[in-house]
Amino acid sequence: TNLLALPPSESATNLLALPPSKSSLGQYQKQKVAVEDVMIEARRMWRAENPHQAKSSSQEDRDFRELFGIGPLIAPIVWNLLVTSDLVPEGGKLAHFMWTLHEMLS
Repeated sequence: TNLLALPPSESATNLLALPPSKSSLGQYQKQKVAVEDVMIEARRMWRAENPHQAKSSSQEDRDFRELFGIGPLIAPIVWNLLVTSDLVPEGGKLAHFMWTLHEMLS
């Protein structure tokens, strides 16, 4: 089985177009996310003053790739595939996924 293959009802375009989704606790937990959700979480990890305010897109793209090893357009696709395939552990959050990406670079 190809775990990276998209289910027939999903496409890369659909995965990127999902609206931001948060649980009642304000954490992204086993829910599909959009690029903006990933960027907000990355800005929190960068300890930005306002995680909802972006820097220049080219600078954020470079920073994201440097810290996580993949582009900001790919991260939500991978997370959404994990969620769709029910591979996110109980209690798993987007932040855990992103820290995992970061640690894999070390």
